[in-house]
Amino acid sequence: MRRGAALITCFIRDYAGDPVHFVDGSDGGYALAARELKRRWKERAAD
Repeated sequence: MRRGAALITCFIRDYAGDPVHFVDGSDGGYALAARELKRRWKERAAD
């Protein structure tokens, strides 16, 4: 599906690791990706 706009964000925790890229088709995917990223961080912290 094509969107009229897109947002690309690169998240870098430190320059030694791999960056995380978000591509949002302007319909809320970015917020959902941020929620998932926070969930994964909490999982890793609990391990």
